[in-house]
Amino acid sequence: MKRGNDGWKATIDIPANAAVLSYYFTDGRHREDNGEKTFAAYVYGADGKPVKNAHFYMTSFLLLARADLDTRVKEAEMEIVEWPENFRAYSLYFTLLFERDKGREKSRKQIYEILQKLEDKYRDNDEYLNLTARTLFYVLRETELALKVKGQIAPTKLWPEVFMMYDREGKEEERRRITLEREQRRTALLNAQVPEVSYLDTAMVRRSLRSGKDQAALVVFWATTSEQSMDALRRLSAAWERHRTKNVSLIAVNLDPDEMIARRKMAELALPIEYAFRDGAMVADLGVDAIPTVFFIDPQRVIRKIAVGFSPTDEADFAKALQELP
Repeated sequence: MKRGNDGWKATIDIPANAAVLSYYFTDGRHREDNGEKTFAAYVYGADGKPVKNAHFYMTSFLLLARADLDTRVKEAEMEIVEWPENFRAYSLYFTLLFERDKGREKSRKQIYEILQKLEDKYRDNDEYLNLTARTLFYVLRETELALKVKGQIAPTKLWPEVFMMYDREGKEEERRRITLEREQRRTALLNAQVPEVSYLDTAMVRRSLRSGKDQAALVVFWATTSEQSMDALRRLSAAWERHRTKNVSLIAVNLDPDEMIARRKMAELALPIEYAFRDGAMVADLGVDAIPTVFFIDPQRVIRKIAVGFSPTDEADFAKALQELP
């Protein structure tokens, strides 16, 4: 900036592809800008029309200025009318249109009709395919169709939000299946011999839950990301200390993906118990699908109680189960 007789002035070269003008100045202590109630204006090309993306970006300024949805829809619509190959603008237009009409069938039909017209002309265009996949997935909630279209696009050509698409319903169904399987596994293990599973002690030596005959065991699965599981560790450790004469070992199996984070937390907790790390298919073999999960194993290596979750109200039940183990 240069200082003149009538104040400071700055000469700014505006790129030919600029779409919207706004301003912000600062000297590090003071600032001057046109704020949320922006006076941003279109940039016009040599033909006298707003350049590509002028209307597109203006919708953001209208949002800052608290313009209603109908005004923003019309602004986005002007972009696709003047620049019919601006696929990103169609994406914005569809989103705003669907939001304004609260997902009514009329807007769904309108979006499908526009996509069909575009397909006739841009069937193999990656930008068109990205637009279609994104619209089907995020706006129309047609997951299966969206993922099918995504599969037609080269990985290097995917829009970021299309790249991130996945089958939510499929993932949820898989989660439910695993939950049911783990629950059934725990039911089968109750009052049965502990399976031949192993864990790694803090020296990374493999040990078996079947070992330690004539000694009961309390096995707790925990992680540093679960304050509930760490609270369970503290309380169970205190209960275990009170009943140490009963010949019960307390094994705390950590499920953190980062071993070093777990070791730091172990040092911080400083509990006089045997810390361990999972090994192989231990979690699946014991049906663990939540933390904390606690196994009460008697001296004959029979699982007498399995507790999923922990709250202070469970403490008395845990203490009783602990006393009944030997």
